Amino acid sequence: YYPEGDRVLFDLKPCLHNELVLFEKDFRKFVKDNDWQVYQNKYVGIICSNDAIVPMWAYMLIASKISIFAKKVVFGGKNELEKAIYPTLILLNIKTKT
Repeated sequence: YYPEGDRVLFDLKPCLHNELVLFEKDFRKFVKDNDWQVYQNKYVGIICSNDAIVPMWAYMLIASKISIFAKKVVFGGKNELEKAIYPTLILLNIKTKT
């Protein structure tokens, strides 16, 4: 009954200058030019794998692009992703039984 599909992580670290600083102009260009269709029908967690301070709007901007294609998008790693998928499964089972 558990939903099948690829679980992937989008790491913001490569989008940062020297993997530490987010330059807004460069980041927005990356977001505009990137092919987000690679996340089609996938479950996606958005993370930053280093200790950089990344503004929340950067996560939200990435999520807004990925969510067009992905089944589900969360802010966090694979554990958070699985935790977010599970309640959806319960709701789907309840709806199909009624």
